[in-house]
Amino acid sequence: MKFAFHTRTWIKTLNNTILLYDNQLSSVFKTIDHLKKVFPNLVIVKNEEEYFQNISSTHFDVILISLDVVPMDGIAITKETLTASAGIKPFVVIYSNKQDDFLQELALNNGVDAFVNYQNTPVLMELLLKALIKRIKTDISKVRHSNEFVIDEDEYLVIKNDTKIQLPKKEFKILLLLQQNQNKFFSKKN
Repeated sequence: MKFAFHTRTWIKTLNNTILLYDNQLSSVFKTIDHLKKVFPNLVIVKNEEEYFQNISSTHFDVILISLDVVPMDGIAITKETLTASAGIKPFVVIYSNKQDDFLQELALNNGVDAFVNYQNTPVLMELLLKALIKRIKTDISKVRHSNEFVIDEDEYLVIKNDTKIQLPKKEFKILLLLQQNQNKFFSKKN
């Protein structure tokens, strides 16, 4: 199994949900059976309509997509997924039996985080997913959540009601200070 990776900033708390989209499940049946045992939050979809229904209703931490899904290929599905996700970006892994450098480059340049040349090795896929989830836990530490909004310290970004607000560094630091010390500020009435 050969891996290629791309980095991304994370905007949501971890709940270890994984979505697998493949309309030819027979080719990966052994792997799916193994992953179901290891990851209880694995959701499997077989068509594009099911895929987009799940994406719109649930946040998935990792999305596994076969490169060869039809009618849209895995790269086009990834682009559409990332465009539709307002601030919440799942880790996208495309898997394929094709070992083509051009396809890997194309996938990584279009938002895919990992491209796996897949040779029916369920344990290696399990280890990859565990490593990605562990990486998500590490990357999430720079994201703060409040009742009203999400603060991404790496990007100086505030997300409220799926609206992204990019702040200048000074304004962002003030907002962060206010958010961290909510009980230490008093109004004029006090």
